[in-house]
Amino acid sequence: MVNKQPLHLRQGELDSSCGPQCAMMSLILMGALHRDDLYELDGSNAPRNRALKKMWKRSTDLYFTGSSPKELQSLFAPYSGIINSRLLRKDGRNVRVVECLEQDGLCILGFHNDESSHWVLAVGFSTNGKSGKPKNFLLLDSDVAALPLLPWNATLSAAPNQKGKYRYENEALSTLVTMDTALALKPA
Repeated sequence: MVNKQPLHLRQGELDSSCGPQCAMMSLILMGALHRDDLYELDGSNAPRNRALKKMWKRSTDLYFTGSSPKELQSLFAPYSGIINSRLLRKDGRNVRVVECLEQDGLCILGFHNDESSHWVLAVGFSTNGKSGKPKNFLLLDSDVAALPLLPWNATLSAAPNQKGKYRYENEALSTLVTMDTALALKPA
């Protein structure tokens, strides 16, 4: 919940909209957008919010095709005065994801396995109690139902196994994935 409004957004089974859904959830969390603004996207009215209108126009091109990292980052261009977005390179990426989350930022993480590729929104991380090292990224996944009383609905291990794979888990699934991309989002 953000301002007593549900935060979690769901994608359809076939629309490949996980990237835009993550972008909109992050804008709501960062206070750049209100959930009520999204109700203007139903097609009957053009959005009054000029930045949202530009973002929506860019987003519609990505439905049913998916989003590349640069395309996903471009969705934040209309909000450049409010939010800084930066693609994180592979070397040291997980450390920078943790740093971003510790500094009140968010990260959109991209991963794939043999079956699909997917974007999720990292909203925090858990730590190993003894060492204090990050254990799992806490995720909002638009492909999975929200879990009651939890501000996340999936996890991704914060460190890869010996083969470079990460453990992704939600209520119904546990699988190994390869992390491709991280898009760090911070208040401007």
